[in-house]
Amino acid sequence: MLPSEKDTAFPLKQGNQPVLVIFFKFCNFRLPITKFCKAVFDEYQIHISQVHPLGLAKLRHFEFACLGLGHIPEILVFRAFFCSCVEILFFTFDQRDIGVSCLRSVPSSSRDKDWKNKFFFIDADVIPGEMHWREMAPNKNLRMMVLLLMHTQRMPYSRSLVSTPPSVK
Repeated sequence: MLPSEKDTAFPLKQGNQPVLVIFFKFCNFRLPITKFCKAVFDEYQIHISQVHPLGLAKLRHFEFACLGLGHIPEILVFRAFFCSCVEILFFTFDQRDIGVSCLRSVPSSSRDKDWKNKFFFIDADVIPGEMHWREMAPNKNLRMMVLLLMHTQRMPYSRSLVSTPPSVK
């Protein structure tokens, strides 16, 4: 479902999940979601709307590399090469400093500087199971500062940066 000009991705609306357009254009994301992507989101307790496009690109690149080599992608192997971290208040995956890499080149920029404001809604039933929401800022004062900053700058999609789960209306 396409959002109206006044729609914001958050707070979540009953039965809908916001998805960034850049996921499809830049990260090779497709629906239905793969079992591996869902398993990684569950493992790290990350909601799809909390994932930075560069993190999703690395996740999908790893998945394609495994399948291209004739292997089933596994979370334990993914965790051996990547760790979860926060990039511009979104979750992403960085390569571990272990001396070897499973990917030769990974994009360092999505080139679309307005990606946070380009989203649409999908039916919540499209992604099987429950999507988890991961806390980013355990400090209540920090959460309030992030909320205030986002409200005053009028960045519709950036409401996803709030560290508490958005309410369902």
